[in-house]
Order: sequence, then structure tokens, then C-alpha cells
Amino acid sequence: MANRRKFIAGLGALATGSAAAMGTGAFTSVSADRDITVDTAGDASAFLQFTRAEEDGGVTPNAQEYVTLPTDGAFAIDLTDTNESAGTGETGGSGVNKDAVTIFDNLVDVTNNGTQEVNIGVDLSTEPSELGIYAEDVQGTDDDLGGGFAVRNYPEDPNWDHTLGVGETLENIGVYVTDPSAISGETTYTVTIIAERVGGNRD
Repeated sequence: MANRRKFIAGLGALATGSAAAMGTGAFTSVSADRDITVDTAGDASAFLQFTRAEEDGGVTPNAQEYVTLPTDGAFAIDLTDTNESAGTGETGGSGVNKDAVTIFDNLVDVTNNGTQEVNIGVDLSTEPSELGIYAEDVQGTDDDLGGGFAVRNYPEDPNWDHTLGVGETLENIGVYVTDPSAISGETTYTVTIIAERVGGNRD
């Protein structure tokens, strides 16, 4: 959502008679230093806000189990053997099934806290073939199990599946593992989530 903005700084009147003495308002050059303050925020409180998925007024079990979301950092999804939900004396699982498609839904919600409508999705070129990211409430294609959260052909000719209005939340973003046989042990993947102003940036 990076947008270029013009900053206009006013110096005020130097002397009421100075303009008349000079004859015009023309000048050869001006060099003036100005302060611009930029603050960073973790995913939980940024303009594009990521939170654990909620349902019926509380965090979903999957989000509680698999989503790490520090207040001052980036969210992460860990599908290894966390097993926090396993009861005392019970043995939990330690990985996804081989030769099967495993879906983890209701993990993350994303909210547009900016002031402009944005197109949003996962850059398909960064999504590994072994797994994918999807959003339950978005119409999609067979490429993303009907989840409609992918951005195809970015940035040359992006094909967006979803637009997020100001203050709107895209709920129940999840992960599916389609090719576990291609995963060797514990593996970390990084995908790129893009939010771009509708109509693109304007110079």
C-alpha cells in the first residue's frame, strides 16, 4: 500500500514589505531540511492487520494451535508437532499424512486498517508447489482449491481474486498441504502477501 505523497512545507511571511521590495515572488533555489517520521508496527497493529482467526467471539482452535503472532513482529504458521491441544497423558500427531491432502482452516484474519480500498492476495510465484494459502469466503479457482487468495501474473499484469474495502476483514485464511511426499522433514516456506491500492499507485 505504498503510495507517494506530496509534502508541502510553509515558511510563513518573513516581512510584510519584502515581496514589494523584490518586485515578484520568483527565486533561484531553495534548500530546506524537513523531518519525516515513520513508525513501524507488528502485524497485529499495522495498516494491514493480521490476527488469529476468530469464530463465535473467540480465537479458533486451529489459530490457537498453529499461529504465532507477536505484537511487535510478523505472524507465522507452524504445522509441526505443537500438539498443545493434546490432553494429559495423550499423544498428539507430529506431521501431516503422506499421500493425502491436509487442510488447516480458520488460521488467520486480515483487516484493511488503511484509508483506501486494496486488492489483496498471495503472490502465486512465491507459493510453493507443496502447499497453498486460501481464504474460505472468496470465490476462487481449482489452482487454490476454490479459495481465491492468489495473485496471478504479478506485477506485470496482476489477476486479483479479492478486494478489501476500508475497515473490512478477510476471514478464515487457511493452509492446505497437497504434496507431503515432496516435503523432507521439517521444512520452512516463505510466501509473499500483497496488498495494493485499487487502481495502482499514482505519481
